[in-house]
Formats: sequence, structure tokens, C-alpha cells
Amino acid sequence: MYIIRIFELGYARDIDLAGVCRLVNRAQRVVRAEVGDPVESIGEPDIGMYGYSRRRLFALFPQRTGPGVLVGVTHAPIEDNLFSMTYLPGSIVLSLHETEGIRNRAGRSAEQYIAQSALSEFLQIRYMLTPSEQSWHDLAHIEVRGCLFDFVPSKPDKVYKLRRGHIDQQCRDKLITTGVESDLLTAVEKVLRRIQVPTLAQSFADGLKRPVFSFVLGGLAGGMLINLGSSAITGSLNERVVYAVSAVAGLIALLVAGNWLRARHAVRWGNSPTK
Repeated sequence: MYIIRIFELGYARDIDLAGVCRLVNRAQRVVRAEVGDPVESIGEPDIGMYGYSRRRLFALFPQRTGPGVLVGVTHAPIEDNLFSMTYLPGSIVLSLHETEGIRNRAGRSAEQYIAQSALSEFLQIRYMLTPSEQSWHDLAHIEVRGCLFDFVPSKPDKVYKLRRGHIDQQCRDKLITTGVESDLLTAVEKVLRRIQVPTLAQSFADGLKRPVFSFVLGGLAGGMLINLGSSAITGSLNERVVYAVSAVAGLIALLVAGNWLRARHAVRWGNSPTK
């Protein structure tokens, strides 16, 4: 089993790191995520008056006591305004700086963002530690495919990568060929699918953007409200009207539930319901 220990690097108590661990652990049994002890203070910025260098942040990491990977989560901007930094054999910094808008556009929570980013960096570390001693440059690609290894130096460009997040076949083959364990890749893919499974509210909001769904839903809801309103005004609200309204409400519930199941099915078979 692979261990990933996630901890606060500076103030990050607004992030549910235990929730990140539950997300990872409930999806599979190969990678175990745990919450580590926080590093409460990271001192003053050492890049101008704003950012933190690789040297400064990795010097604050606790000692590694085993083969596990340490993931420090910070709100601070880091060197070159990167999303993340790694230090072999097993240390990762994830910065949440300027990611809120990206997460919101992608429909991802901070916890989902951290889980996906941590696993992406973890796979890169495994790739670089294989006997062939590859560089992360050999895995990353400029072409945007919605793959974990899309190289997106412009932060707004990360929206599609975060929303579609998967390991494309080309990168999967490269990881396997260089010696990264197939069971680890399968475990990561299970977590990615769990992240992409929409909630009922998310699927409803997405459904409203589609003309057919919104037209049918609006027609049913509008007809029900008109029926209720006119019956109340004319004093003809009787058992028959109540039955009719209940039937329409049931149809609305089925429509919403069907839309949610469609979205879940799309994720299960590897097709994003929306881009």
C-alpha cells in the first residue's frame, strides 16, 4: 500500500484535509491518504514580498519516516507562480493561490482539487523514481487533452484539465512501460471517477443549460403552478386536482433523477457529460 500524508503548510484550516483523505480512501484500497501534523508557520516570503521559494518550503517539511509521500497544502503563492512543486524522493507542495476561480469554473471543491492534484504529482514522482530515471518533462505534454499530465502554465487553462481529469492512453502506456505499477494507475483512475461523479444539484444545474431538459422541466413546473393557482382562485381545489398535481410532481422528480443518472453513467463510461 502507498501512503500519502497530507498536511497544512501554513494556514489552511479552511480546507477539509480529512475530507480529502476520505475521498481518496473510499474510492480504492491501494493508496492510503492520511492527515499529517500541520506546519503552522512558514515565515515571511523570501521571493520579493510575495512568494515562497522551493528551498524555503521544502526546508519546513517534517522528516519522512517511511516510504510514504508528504503533501504540504498552502494558500501561499510559490516560486514561478506554479500550482505545485515536487522534491524527490517524496515531497510535494500544492498551492491553492489563484485556484478558487478555476475550481468554481470546473465545478470542483477545494478538496477535490487537492485530491486530483496530489495524485497527479504522486504519479509523476513514481515515474521519475523508476529505474529509467525519467524527467517529468518526458511525461507532461503541451497538447490539452484533459489529461492529468497536460502542461498548462497559464492557470485559467487548467479548467478543462480539472473538469475532465483522466489519464489518457498515451500517458498510461508510458507510465506502464517505464515501470509504474498498473494497480496504482487503476487506483488513481477510481479516485478520478469518484471526483467526477456529479451531485444531484450539480447535474440539475448542468441540465438547465440544455434546451430540451429546461424546456420540459419548465413546461411541467409551469403547468403545475398554473393549475394550482387557478384552482385556488376559483375555489375548485379538489382531490382530482391534487392527484393531477402529484402526478406532475412525480414526473418532475423522475426527470431530475433521470438526468442525474445520465450524468453518473457518462462518468462511469469515461465520457464527460459536459465540457
